[in-house]
Amino acid sequence: MKKAYWGLVVLLIAGLAGCQPRPAENPKFPTSVVVEEPDRTATAAPTEVPTSTETLQGTIVPTTTMIPEQTGIPTITEELRPTETPKPTATPRPAATATPRPTSTATPKPTPTATPKPTPTATPKPTPTATPKPVSSEIGKLLARAEEHKNTVIRGTVCESREQANEFVRKMAFEYSRFGLIVENASYLSSAEEYMELYPEIESMEIEKLDIYRNGICATVSGVTVPYDPNLSYAIRTGDTSVLTEKEKEIYAYLSRVVKETRAKELSRVEAVKTLHDYLVLELKYDVDFQALSHTPEGVMKNRTAVCDGYSRTMRLLLLMTGIESKIINGTSGGESHAWNLVKMEDGWYHVDVTWDDPLPDVEGKVGYLYFLKNDTDMAKTHVWESEISCTENNYQEYVYGDVICNSFETLRAVFETQLQTKEYLTFCYPKNGVLCEAIILEFVKDELRMGLTYYPEKELSDYMVLEIVNPLWSR
Repeated sequence: MKKAYWGLVVLLIAGLAGCQPRPAENPKFPTSVVVEEPDRTATAAPTEVPTSTETLQGTIVPTTTMIPEQTGIPTITEELRPTETPKPTATPRPAATATPRPTSTATPKPTPTATPKPTPTATPKPTPTATPKPVSSEIGKLLARAEEHKNTVIRGTVCESREQANEFVRKMAFEYSRFGLIVENASYLSSAEEYMELYPEIESMEIEKLDIYRNGICATVSGVTVPYDPNLSYAIRTGDTSVLTEKEKEIYAYLSRVVKETRAKELSRVEAVKTLHDYLVLELKYDVDFQALSHTPEGVMKNRTAVCDGYSRTMRLLLLMTGIESKIINGTSGGESHAWNLVKMEDGWYHVDVTWDDPLPDVEGKVGYLYFLKNDTDMAKTHVWESEISCTENNYQEYVYGDVICNSFETLRAVFETQLQTKEYLTFCYPKNGVLCEAIILEFVKDELRMGLTYYPEKELSDYMVLEIVNPLWSR
């Protein structure tokens, strides 16, 4: 019985050994795998999962141990126990965030900034300071022999441009005969001739030498001469009244008023010169006290008195404002220092002495023309001077005295009768060495008026003599 029992047990154990489960039957660990192409239409994800990392740059491809490699069956090195086998779970689908959608930045499109177009600022235009003007030959010669003081800083205004240097020269030359001009670069300097051309108010100047310092180049300017009233001259010529002082602005306004009242700008050149000449003679009195103010246009404006400087300076400014070139010339007359004008007419330069054409003592209403538009030959009879300007023409004698020229007894009577009722002074202009002379004319007027006469001694012109007699009818 016992033997039968143990035999049954043995058979039972053998049967149980034949019922042990096989690994091939476990769905979790297949012995062969067929990788099928996923059904794209059935995928619930909104985008396709790329099968290669080369399809979209930057896209993350999910990996899992549940997807076998294409080269074979996964190798299991661990002992497998049924109890340790996890429950089969569904293959996790990659989340939308696991496979982000390609964006425009994933495959960036070219933009205009990728290949920027050149702009005008990429190639800036050269500025005047970038290419300074070459130095003049005069400055170049001075620069070649300039002394260097490169360890020394010179004190003073350092001009940083040609324009600033020009303005500095104008200010200093109008006030000083010698000064220093400091510039950053030699190209900012002009020659003496260029400065005088730029500022006609400067009659002479010289650039004596150059010295090179650590902070600039210093030009020594000397021998500067300018006429009277350079600021007024500059303002009249350019219209820039900002350079004027308050006193000069008053004088400028006065001169403008005179030109406007006389309408000098509307007249011919000779008529304008005569009109301004006559205005000063009639308006002013010669100052026998020689007050300081009488030497200036300010004295003319305020006191209506002047000496030769006041006459000639005011005449020059009035002519300049009318557009007529004029200069002041200094010399002597009657053995005393004297000043008068040189005026440029269409045919050349002429002398005009307003002072000597104004009677002394002053005679109201009387204007003389013996020193009006004269050439060197006539002027040298009473005046002494030195000038580089020559006055050689003689075309205005008959303009001034044309209506009083008499060369016969018939014309003498006509001139006398024409002036008798209209003129304070009877003027007779007659040719030299003609049939008329001072004695004959005086005798004729005495006989006609039957009274004594007051007259000025005859004056000599180039081709004529001039005699002036006070009209007795006007003196009653």
